[in-house]
Amino acid sequence: MGEDTAPVLLYNPWRILRTDWPHVELKHTDDIPDGKLADTNGVDEIRMRHRLLQVDRRCALAHELVHLEHGDGGTCTPEVEAEVSLRAPAG
Repeated sequence: MGEDTAPVLLYNPWRILRTDWPHVELKHTDDIPDGKLADTNGVDEIRMRHRLLQVDRRCALAHELVHLEHGDGGTCTPEVEAEVSLRAPAG
């Protein structure tokens, strides 16, 4: 690495969960509404489907972290979901 180049910091949703949201419990379950990979209560819990591919787990966690940042819990409108999807970093 040359003197003029800064290290590239990769977005790591697992690290963000651990450092910024240590009180949030991640639960793996299939008791999630159809069509969703994960959901959150907006306060202290993220539920994620079992048997997701690694990229799907990473993207779903990034998406739910944005919901936590906004205090979204329960069912969100399609507009809120679209906004969160735009704001969530890609896996």
